[in-house]
Amino acid sequence: MDAQSTRGSPQGGDTGYDAGKKVKGRKRHVVVDTLGLMLAISVTAASVQDRASAHPVMADAMTKYPSLQTVSADNGYAGRCAQTLTHDLNIEIVRHPRNATVGR
Repeated sequence: MDAQSTRGSPQGGDTGYDAGKKVKGRKRHVVVDTLGLMLAISVTAASVQDRASAHPVMADAMTKYPSLQTVSADNGYAGRCAQTLTHDLNIEIVRHPRNATVGR
């Protein structure tokens, strides 16, 4: 599970500002399998925090794929969000070393 912020088009719907990535637009919250194939997606304003959108996209993924057991997520989904989702799934929070620059 992860999120990606993108600039919005002039015709689009809700937009917001993602201060962490300095992008005004929308954010895609996605759940993919180990091959990278999409299982579920939710699109929100970029200002929506990752943990706030986790429940709807995970509910969609669990409805479509009831055999889903383990989800890996980045630090944006840690804390109370992960604890709440742990009732239904095994959530693994992937933490990157402080000096890591790969993927940023």
